[in-house]
Amino acid sequence: AGYVAKRDSLGRGSVEERFALDQIAAALSNGLELGGTGWLFLHQEWRIVLPEGPGKIDLLAIDPGRRRLVVIECKASRADVDAPDSHGWNAAEQADAYALAMWV
Repeated sequence: AGYVAKRDSLGRGSVEERFALDQIAAALSNGLELGGTGWLFLHQEWRIVLPEGPGKIDLLAIDPGRRRLVVIECKASRADVDAPDSHGWNAAEQADAYALAMWV
């Protein structure tokens, strides 16, 4: 209840942020599991430093079966998945860069 009240007071407008917040709310009601993946929600908007500049992991999860961190890059639409970000990366390249930064 506290999470939902805080979420609703933020007034975030982007589709991808609302999607991420909905996923977190569902995970909080489901033992932290994200969308039936078996992955457990760990953090939202984890800020990291990249050689190219600052970055932000939309959702960070744990895959307990494989004992790995999972970087989730949310996009507003299917078309946005292939669109370059400010570094020139598509969604998969963003997630790879963020995962590498977590590893290093």
